[in-house]
Amino acid sequence: MKILNKNFDIQGMTCNSCVNSIEQKISAIPGVEWIKVSLENKSADIEYNSDIISDIQLAEKIEEMGFEVSVNEPDIQRMCVFVKGMTCSACVRKIESNIRGFAGVKNIKVSLENRLAKVIFDSKLISLDRICKIISDLGFKAEPVSLTLLNEAFVKINVEGMTCNSCVMNIEDLVGSKPGVNKINVSLAEEIASVWYNPSITTSEKLKDIIYDMGFGTSVIEVIDSKDKPQFIILDVQTPSKTEWSSQDEDQLFLSIGILHVQSTSNPKHLTIYYMPNLISTSDVLGSVQSMGFICNEIIVESLDDLPSIKQLPKSAEIIENGINEKKIQSTNRANFNENELEKCFIRIHGMTCASCVAAIERHVMKVEGVHRILVGLMAQKAEVKYDSAYLMPSNIAAVISNLGYPSTVLDDVSTEYGELNLHIGGMTCSSCVHKIEATVGSTPGIISASVALATQQGQFKFDSEVTGPRNIIDKIKSLGFDAYPLSDHTRDTAFFYQKEEVRKWRNSFFLSLVFGLPSMVVMMYFMGVRMSKKYELCCVIPGLSMENLFLFLLATPVQFYGDDIFTFKLIKP
Repeated sequence: MKILNKNFDIQGMTCNSCVNSIEQKISAIPGVEWIKVSLENKSADIEYNSDIISDIQLAEKIEEMGFEVSVNEPDIQRMCVFVKGMTCSACVRKIESNIRGFAGVKNIKVSLENRLAKVIFDSKLISLDRICKIISDLGFKAEPVSLTLLNEAFVKINVEGMTCNSCVMNIEDLVGSKPGVNKINVSLAEEIASVWYNPSITTSEKLKDIIYDMGFGTSVIEVIDSKDKPQFIILDVQTPSKTEWSSQDEDQLFLSIGILHVQSTSNPKHLTIYYMPNLISTSDVLGSVQSMGFICNEIIVESLDDLPSIKQLPKSAEIIENGINEKKIQSTNRANFNENELEKCFIRIHGMTCASCVAAIERHVMKVEGVHRILVGLMAQKAEVKYDSAYLMPSNIAAVISNLGYPSTVLDDVSTEYGELNLHIGGMTCSSCVHKIEATVGSTPGIISASVALATQQGQFKFDSEVTGPRNIIDKIKSLGFDAYPLSDHTRDTAFFYQKEEVRKWRNSFFLSLVFGLPSMVVMMYFMGVRMSKKYELCCVIPGLSMENLFLFLLATPVQFYGDDIFTFKLIKP
């Protein structure tokens, strides 16, 4: 048996006789439990058994009496209100008794422990703001529970490499514009970025990687989930029998401990349930629905696009309400393009000194109509741009970058789509080191060719910029135990200076070895001849030390420790 209560709008009543006539006739119909007719409101509240009679049949019975009848479908809302100022059970009873007396309030349950009032009401007759006002008039402070589809979490990220407020502003602008980020605060002094974000859209690791890609060192310090805020779960509900999910079932679930809001959709039947995670767990929510005789499964929501349609909580409004300002830097027509129709150009950029320069250039160029993608390399001092030639030319892009304060020129020698990187590689001593670097880097995905010169201590690498980049190549070489850094105009001069120093060092070593090596050969040959002629008896300077060994020791020691020092000290190092 299912008892329902509905309101009927009745037109044509003129006096109390009409009221009594309707009440007497309708109350005598089988299935009608209770009826109350209001002449003032031109309506009737009827409580009936829906298994015996329907609302349409009741309306027809009243129409047969000469009145115009329409069924008022109530807009039932189930909302929660935080109530502050309650001290005892008398406060609870005071609130419940007063609120129940207002038209449109179907039920109310107040929890003293949780400072929470659950109200089931018809929003066509009374609003939630009105209910809060009534509670406030009783001497309490009432505030509606803010429900959102976007649960908020907090993460602290250590950011290394920031040098000025420009770095701070670039990080805040870029990260703050990403989907799911509600708020970000970066401290230059503490080198910490504090981010409030929606864990259903993004994660702390993604946020850390975004800052890392800007050229800063990053590490997650702390992640805090908001356990004291409402969270939601979406269930797919199936009925094993003919019994359907009803408004009474929603009321029963809503009044359970820890449940803040229940809303359903039909075809298919989905339930969106808001709950307090510190009062009830997800498994307990599932158990509550299953204990009512229904089969339910949780729907995993990976993005807002996967959410079922819920009229009171539209996903677009939630995004605006929670501060997700996803600035689509690209224009609307950028979504309708063929990747193969885009062209690529490379631009040499001078004057970049830090990651904030890179971020500023990328952000401004992406606002230019026709630019679809830009990748700026700080170490290579070069930018790769994919653009639509129908809108602009490479010279226009270079002019935009130059106007930002970074002199730029279009690279003409870019007939190939591959990028090139010249590195100074320190620590190589032999051809084995060269082969090791070439083989390891050459086997990395995205590397087209790798060429290393031992004499100049330099390496030239050609790579697919859409697969890998200069940072990956440098990290790979450093992991092998060698030092590596890009060769810019300045570093080329420095490397040439180091090369001249290396040549001078080996030249001095050669002459030193020659000056002491030739006398050593003369001494050795002289004493060999003396011994063969047997005309001279070799004498000892001291017992155990001959004159020959003394001369050879004096001449060979400088060669050993000064001429060949690079090999000697490598052998004695642990």
